[in-house]
Parts: sequence; C-alpha cells; structure tokens
Amino acid sequence: MNWFLFIATEPFIFEDTVMRPGQTAVGNWDRQPGIKEMKHGILYVVPEDCVTHYHRSRGIKKISSVLVREAILDYYGIN
Repeated sequence: MNWFLFIATEPFIFEDTVMRPGQTAVGNWDRQPGIKEMKHGILYVVPEDCVTHYHRSRGIKKISSVLVREAILDYYGIN
C-alpha cells in the first residue's frame, strides 16, 4: 500500500470539515506513485518503502503523520 499527501489549494468541505488552502491530509492508498492535480488540491503518492525508510533513518518505529508528510515532500524535493 502506497502513502499519499494531499495539499489543498482552495477551500472545500470534506466530511464536515472545511479544508483551507495549505492544509494537508496523509494516508494509505493503492494508487500508483506520482503527482496528480486534483479538483481542490495536489496529490502526491509515494511507495510504502519510502516512508518506512524515512522513519527508520530517524530511529522511529511508529508511523507519524508529520513524518509521512516530511518523507513525501523530501521524496519529491519539495521543502
């Protein structure tokens, strides 16, 4: 299962939550790695081992949404 990072580029409502530009969401998905422009933002998808390696290289065993975000941004050279 791959990991994704979604970054909102415009305001929208998702499941009773208002997402504002710049807000992010991370999670697992079976979509292939890559970058895709979506209706309300940009979706970044990376292979699972990218996130696992990023956590292990920092000595962290438990997956953290903050580090998933960092791993994906690092993978695509976005800082």
